[in-house]
Amino acid sequence: MKVLSVSNPYVKTLVFKWLRYLHLHEDTLQFALKKRFASISATDLLERTWRLVSCEKQWSKLFHPAFGARIQRLQLLDTSSLVFYRTIVDASLNCITKTVYVLAKRHIPGGYSILFRSIDPVLLGVNTDAISSLIEDLTDESLSMTSKWVTKHAWTVFLEDTPEPC
Repeated sequence: MKVLSVSNPYVKTLVFKWLRYLHLHEDTLQFALKKRFASISATDLLERTWRLVSCEKQWSKLFHPAFGARIQRLQLLDTSSLVFYRTIVDASLNCITKTVYVLAKRHIPGGYSILFRSIDPVLLGVNTDAISSLIEDLTDESLSMTSKWVTKHAWTVFLEDTPEPC
């Protein structure tokens, strides 16, 4: 996603006090959300978010139960970088989507960022059946579904609150 500016062809709308930016580029939907939280620091918001998304049990609770989301931590790279494996079931399409991704928190100029970047295990020559077997509670039903590896790149930015210019 590009840095948003006036020259970018994004549609800008207000949804529940969040600024929403949307742009369809070829077959990819690019979007951004923006909201100011005056009562909490960027550091506190980052740490609360990190505690949520870096824990498999908490992270999977963000998904509706109908998605059957399962998340397994594969590797702890350091205290700010983790590798996860996620599956989401779409029973209506008889399909299970799979993603191996790096989750990282980083200090950036003016604030912090949490990055979510998928890794293509096939490109890396990883045995995808071995990864799938790490999730112990896959059901016979989900094993019979078609599977699709999903590519995703997203980030959340937490900026320190700065006074509005006069």
